[in-house]
Amino acid sequence: MQALILAAGRGTRLGGMIPKPLLPVGGQPLIIRLLEQFERFDIRDITVVLGPQRDMIERSLADWPVHIRLNQQFETTDNLYSFWIGSIGLVDDLIVAHADLIFDDDLIRRLLSAGGDVVLPLDRSSMDEESMKIRLRGRLVTEISKALPLAEAHGESIPLLKFSRQALPALREAVQRMVATGRLASHLEDVLLELYSHRHLRMSALDVTGIRWAEIDTPEDLERARKLFETAPP
Repeated sequence: MQALILAAGRGTRLGGMIPKPLLPVGGQPLIIRLLEQFERFDIRDITVVLGPQRDMIERSLADWPVHIRLNQQFETTDNLYSFWIGSIGLVDDLIVAHADLIFDDDLIRRLLSAGGDVVLPLDRSSMDEESMKIRLRGRLVTEISKALPLAEAHGESIPLLKFSRQALPALREAVQRMVATGRLASHLEDVLLELYSHRHLRMSALDVTGIRWAEIDTPEDLERARKLFETAPP
């Protein structure tokens, strides 16, 4: 199992003084907590894609044997392009995580044991208009988009995705087509529906409603995450 951490976001809504991956929640920086979780689950082949404030983040990772990649176009691209850079050479089953994400161990435990070529954790309780929303047929994902109306969505996609090694070639081909056509500001989730057209690939949702998690984009998100994770899990 390999892991790819996308950490090239600018964090402008949080002021940008401290890189989002280094924001302290629950007593430690987000990215260090994430690395420790991967280590607990014996995921040690880890690539981190950096963008702004690279030097500050690299110093915090000095004791961790991770592979560093740089998204030099972070000002005009989004996480699809960071994935494209970071996934070069990756060939094993893969976990992709956003560096502004915090979650309990049970989420990754359940994700690692879930079957399927593409597995998207889903929370049925947390979505709003701004969420990356999922529509299902049974457990299979048929649509994923922020534009999906709330009334048609079954839950919010959590940015901790698992891809099987069999799915990676089709995923990279789809990402390459988007990069080649200049769609560099796209989200990784934007390419997933192309994978749905590959009928030999199974893209399924994993319902993890009730497990603590938070994605941090705004000061309000950060305050909620700190309140949520200031105590041990129930």
